[in-house]
Amino acid sequence: MERPPASAGGRFALWQVFRGCESAGTILAQHAAVAMAGVAAENQFQAALASRDLIGQAKGILMHRENLTGLQAFNTLAQASKGTSIKLVDVARWLVEEHENAVGQIEPAPTATK
Repeated sequence: MERPPASAGGRFALWQVFRGCESAGTILAQHAAVAMAGVAAENQFQAALASRDLIGQAKGILMHRENLTGLQAFNTLAQASKGTSIKLVDVARWLVEEHENAVGQIEPAPTATK
């Protein structure tokens, strides 16, 4: 690094101190942005997997309970979502929770003892 000119009284502009660091800062910012985008994409992927699982469970419940095909069960969920202005995944979550609560209230069958 160069020494400041004597006429500057030993002081020089702050930008001169960091001259050349601008490109390093830009590169660092770009790397940070890529890392943050990767984390966001991973979080979105995990949320999508969880949503897909809930919707699949809800479809299975409807298929069994109402004797529907997979497509019919999905369309039933979609219609319920549209009719109530509730996200499809939230309709599915409600259905799964209701089913699990109902199953939890059923007394288990007694086991046969010999």
